[in-house]
Amino acid sequence: MKLTKTDFIHYLNCPESLWLLKNRPEEYPKGEFSLFIKKLIKDGYGVEKYAQQLFPQAIQLNELGTPRETLRALKHKKKSFFQEAFETVTGAFARIDVMERLANDTWHLYEIKSSNEVSTKKKHNHILDACFQKYVLQENDLEVSKVSIIHLNRDYIKHNTGYFGSFCAIHFGVIVPGISV
Repeated sequence: MKLTKTDFIHYLNCPESLWLLKNRPEEYPKGEFSLFIKKLIKDGYGVEKYAQQLFPQAIQLNELGTPRETLRALKHKKKSFFQEAFETVTGAFARIDVMERLANDTWHLYEIKSSNEVSTKKKHNHILDACFQKYVLQENDLEVSKVSIIHLNRDYIKHNTGYFGSFCAIHFGVIVPGISV
């Protein structure tokens, strides 16, 4: 059974609901996203595009690419990648927003969020998102030495320069009690 990051967060919020989805999908309530949720999703992709400008040399992998394609791309020794896919032997699957190869051949993982702060709320815990991704990478024998969360900078003021570097804020090495990423 494949377990995605979305499934992991679903489980943290309601284990019974995820069990029903995975074991009896025909009984799981179907529904459509509201216009509000669709807008949030669209805005999230927009923020991701802006944040990618922080990594101008990064290689954009296929958004629907497979873990095999990702592992093949990583062999080219490029420095940064967008949208890498990984899966563990036990079926945990993660698509990483940005990975940056460091000088010591370890990896810096970046999770991009469309909020204006790092959230530790039960429904939207950015730290646990990043922890799940780090776990999947480590299970693929990749050493992750840094994890950062990129989010909107609430103090940003737009100027017509075309540069959006200060549009995002980066929290490096986010640490919470009991969890270090």
